[in-house]
Amino acid sequence: MLASCRGDSPAPAVRVGPTVQLTVDDGAPRTIEISGAIVLATLVDAAPATWIDVRADASDDRGIELGAPATRYAGSEVRIYLDQGQPALGVFPPVMPDMPPEVAALARQPTASLTNLSSVHVLTRPIVLSGLVVVAGGHEVPISAAQVHALPTVPRGESRAQGWLLAGVIELASPDRAVATVKLLGAGDPVTLDAHVLRDPEQIVVLKQNQRGEYVFRVWARDGRHPTRELRRVTRIVLE
Repeated sequence: MLASCRGDSPAPAVRVGPTVQLTVDDGAPRTIEISGAIVLATLVDAAPATWIDVRADASDDRGIELGAPATRYAGSEVRIYLDQGQPALGVFPPVMPDMPPEVAALARQPTASLTNLSSVHVLTRPIVLSGLVVVAGGHEVPISAAQVHALPTVPRGESRAQGWLLAGVIELASPDRAVATVKLLGAGDPVTLDAHVLRDPEQIVVLKQNQRGEYVFRVWARDGRHPTRELRRVTRIVLE
């Protein structure tokens, strides 16, 4: 008979594996812990036949789009899995019992994949992109993509950060206003930061556009390999 545990025994450590952010349409992102292969359809209430697109982004700014996956990859499964310990997204064809071993081995490899996965977005209806608006002193100031693209980008080689300095975007909308805090609204919980972070020489605060034209906010340590803060699909910046 096994002896009972002592009351003062330390609780076993809870292991937290790699995570990705999963969003369905305009819903709030969910944090998904990855400890092994997960069929994406088991995480989404909507049937795969209704998916018009599956979009995924990597932590190094790569991306992949699987348009109408139920039709384009008929019979295959979209899975989130681990690739050398890091999250990945892949499309896996079926493995049939009568396949020769060498064919089955090939079928177990994804026909399309993205490594270093950070987020997945499943769309069951089209999303209309909103423009970027800066609210300064209660007044809304629309900022066009052309205005943002005219700003200087972060110099290459200075860090892993890419895009335009957020301070420059704010200057477009409010060149003469003293700013104490900056609040960004997008997909997920709003992000608020003190304005002094914009001038911190050890941090780089940027706004960039991904391949779909959506704005992404990121904060990088100057020598960091990954952003310390991030908010995707930014549409509104409030200055206070």
